[in-house]
Amino acid sequence: MTRPRFQFRPVCAAVLSGLFAAAAPAIASTIVYQCGNDVCAIDPDHPATTQRTVKTNATAAGITADGSKAGVMLDNPWGIFLVSLSDGTTTPLFVGEVYDLPRISPSGTKASWTWYFAGYGWYTYVGPVGGSGYPPAIASSTYQTLNGWLGEQPIISRRGGSSYLASICIEVSGGPACDIEVATDPTLQIGAPSGSVDGQWIVAVRGPAPTTYGVPVSGNLGLYSATTHTWVRDLTVNADDAWPVFSPDATRIAFVRGGYIRLLDVAPGASSVQLVAGTTPYWGGGGGTDVVFRNGFE
Repeated sequence: MTRPRFQFRPVCAAVLSGLFAAAAPAIASTIVYQCGNDVCAIDPDHPATTQRTVKTNATAAGITADGSKAGVMLDNPWGIFLVSLSDGTTTPLFVGEVYDLPRISPSGTKASWTWYFAGYGWYTYVGPVGGSGYPPAIASSTYQTLNGWLGEQPIISRRGGSSYLASICIEVSGGPACDIEVATDPTLQIGAPSGSVDGQWIVAVRGPAPTTYGVPVSGNLGLYSATTHTWVRDLTVNADDAWPVFSPDATRIAFVRGGYIRLLDVAPGASSVQLVAGTTPYWGGGGGTDVVFRNGFE
């Protein structure tokens, strides 16, 4: 699961129209998201003309920070793949069994996902790895359910207890302990963490834990500083908000409410706006104006 910033030059438009029979306007920002059984993409600043299908029968797994490639999970062959948003070329990133919550890193060189072993709990993996075989788990805990990226570092939510606060941790090795704590919450549990590309900020779900185990998947959306390791403030106050992610410049977030993706400025006092029906948004691009996308290439 936003702005006219440039114009096509007439010469470029004429040349590109010859290359792509159904070319959409060049865009500088892209949100990749789940649309039913497919993965779709849209320019949040030009939604009426840029919505398109990226990959059918796939699960959204992210977008590179430069907006050039979408991450998708497929089940035949099973794995996580990168799809060029300019021509639809699909290349493997990790081929193997992936259980749930696939997410590529901003560079598109790594991916994380979650695997549940009945009776043992949740395990987070990061791949690919050199050679063949399945990568070792970087985190394991029955309290852990959601993972994300802080720059190129994998992060997960850890449930708080009677003697310790809920936290967001960078994970570098296996085991139930927090490897590098980058944020804590003073009063609530944390779920669905997602960091900025520059590694300075984290946005996550805040709320009461739903059961004895696990962390919230919806609730208020909180802003955390990865520099001071603290909760800064809530960006939304709504028990139904879920899956927040930053824009590449960390000035806005996209999130899900009631089956729709919404946009919100991070600046205090902003109101969110509805973008499109869908779930699990990921946001990339915004740094260039010369990328041309087909209006669907499947």
